[in-house]
Parts: sequence; C-alpha cells; structure tokens
Amino acid sequence: MATPTLPTMDTDQGQDPNVELNAGLTPSTPPPAAPQGTPMISPDRSDVRIVPDEQIAGAQSANWEPAKKMVHPQTQDSRWVPSSQVEGAQAAGYVDPSVPAASSESHPFQGLGSALTNTTEGLLKSGVIGTAQDAYRGITEDIPAVFKTYEAARKTGASIMDAYNAADAKAREINDAKN
Repeated sequence: MATPTLPTMDTDQGQDPNVELNAGLTPSTPPPAAPQGTPMISPDRSDVRIVPDEQIAGAQSANWEPAKKMVHPQTQDSRWVPSSQVEGAQAAGYVDPSVPAASSESHPFQGLGSALTNTTEGLLKSGVIGTAQDAYRGITEDIPAVFKTYEAARKTGASIMDAYNAADAKAREINDAKN
C-alpha cells in the first residue's frame, strides 16, 4: 500500500522576498543624557531634584539647599544629605558613594563564630549533648545483639515475622535489664 505524499509548497508563497523586515519602523530614541545641574533638597527634606544651574538662585531663595548623596558602609543606608549637614553625616559614619570604602561589602555576620562557640559551650555544660551521646551509644550497642538474634532465628528456618518477634523479645530483654 502506497503512502500518500503531500504536495510541495513554495516556502515564500504569497510573500515578496525583497521586503525589508524593519520597513516602516522608526529607530528607538537613545536614553536621555544625565541631567545637568545641582542636586538640591527641599526645606522639609522630603524631595531631591536636579536644579539647572540657571535656576539655583531661585531654588535657594525658596530655601532649597544643595545636597550630597551619602552611604553608610555597614548598613548600606543611602540618602541625600543637605550640604550644611555633611560633616555631621560623616561623623555618623556616612561616606560619599564615589569613595571605594562606601561600595565595600558590610560584615553583618562578624562575631558569629564566637557566638556559635558560646552556644556550643553552653550546650556541653548543660549536659544536653552528653545525654544525646549516651542515648546514641546505648542504642548502637544494643543493635548487634538484636540483629544477631534475628539472624540466628532466620538461619534455623524461622519466618521473617518469627525472626522479627525473636529480635523484638531480645530488645525488650535488654531494655528491661537497663531499667
């Protein structure tokens, strides 16, 4: 039986192969340039704007102040600081973000090793770990005797359930002897 064949199709059927794909599209505009001017902060410290150089006098008459971007290197807190308060911000640990130290990573986990050591020492002194170790040792010491009982029962031809029951009886015997 012959399989039917599909008719061949022209891949550019109904299409003009000479059409430019981007025809009719306008190129995207480049991103705007960084604004020129001076960053200034409002009198209530809630707004910062880049004020063009020719409008600085008007902004200052409206009590706007030149501002500087500052970053705290440990907390990574970033804020605009009025020029009159830059020294106070520097005293509080803030630095200019153009300073390499401002972009260095903070160390929030510094001292964690000593805290872990103190916690471990506390657990050892309270006896929690010692108790857990004793329980583990007791359980692991009993396993060979219980397992040997199970294996001995299986070698004598006992079923799995009978061997399990024998091992369980041995485990109860060991537990009763400890208590």
